[in-house]
Amino acid sequence: MFCSHRLVCFFFAPKVIAQVTKIRGTVIDEQTREFLPFVNVSFKGTSVGTVTDFEGRFFLENRSAGDSITISYVGYIPKNIAIKKGVFQEFAVELTPESFLIDAVIVKPGENPAHPILRKIIGNKEKNNPENLSQYFYESYNKIQIDINNVEQEMKDRKILKQIDFVFNHVDTNAVTGKTYLPIFITEAISDYYFQQDPRIEKEVIKASKISGINNESVSQFTGKIYQNINVYDNFINILDQGLVSPIANAGLFYYKYYLIDSTFIGNSWCYQLSFKPKRKQEPTFTGDFWVDSKTWAIVKIQLRLSAGVNLNFMNDMVASTDYQLVNDSIKIYANSKGVSEYVIYDEEAVKEKLEVFSCKEEFWN
Repeated sequence: MFCSHRLVCFFFAPKVIAQVTKIRGTVIDEQTREFLPFVNVSFKGTSVGTVTDFEGRFFLENRSAGDSITISYVGYIPKNIAIKKGVFQEFAVELTPESFLIDAVIVKPGENPAHPILRKIIGNKEKNNPENLSQYFYESYNKIQIDINNVEQEMKDRKILKQIDFVFNHVDTNAVTGKTYLPIFITEAISDYYFQQDPRIEKEVIKASKISGINNESVSQFTGKIYQNINVYDNFINILDQGLVSPIANAGLFYYKYYLIDSTFIGNSWCYQLSFKPKRKQEPTFTGDFWVDSKTWAIVKIQLRLSAGVNLNFMNDMVASTDYQLVNDSIKIYANSKGVSEYVIYDEEAVKEKLEVFSCKEEFWN
């Protein structure tokens, strides 16, 4: 299933409906056949891009994509690949090493350049954490969409899906997992949210809402469990009642390995890009990367994914990203979020028959 998270945005405007171009793939060395991490992948002619993870995987989505993607990596010949707009597609990309002569280089041991940056981020967490503001107000668009991703004929014949059998004409594919999914439940709401730190007061006024899809009590109960509020500035991020170590936790160096992989201007700010992965398997951690402002040491954007081997009840996978925007020239606060989570749930009718497992996903975006 898919479902979307609550989104915080300061400006709300109608969205233009357009087909989404979804790209998923891997990048390897043409000669050694090894997976290449930190490879830059972007839609040509746009600022929409990403880097491959430690297994060489990448995924991209965009409503206004160009006609190709550009793949580049230091020491390799760049490659452009033609794409089709408005559809899902997968690529296995091979990059050719580029040969050139360089002068002798002397390598000396020293501190990982990512570590000083991380210490500055941690030292400025209190002032950069949006949750420490004395008061704020925002307009929120909240959407939950639930989809089934193992759609087979036997499932189509189930009684619970007979009421919406027309949706089988609208099966789509997710760029993160490469699996097809079928929407069965959607709820949307626009609300005003008010917060005051001292005394602590929270209030949400729903201005409009809409629910469509399957009218089923078990589905409604499930939607109440999948809502996640991810604040990377907390030392522990609570997912399904389990605390996972944030990549910028005070004790982050004990749990994660960090890599400085890029630097560039984002808007008017010079930013560094750091990638992270867990030091040990099966610990409650993430993999991913983030951009940080070199002046304020505030997070500009972050993408994280549940580490392999982490046991979170019925959650199989989770990918989440958040962008921050500057408010009143003082603090960066949530601008938009996007992500996918995959769950495994049980259909009540199927359990009575043969314990059939269904999987689902959560998606949240602005």
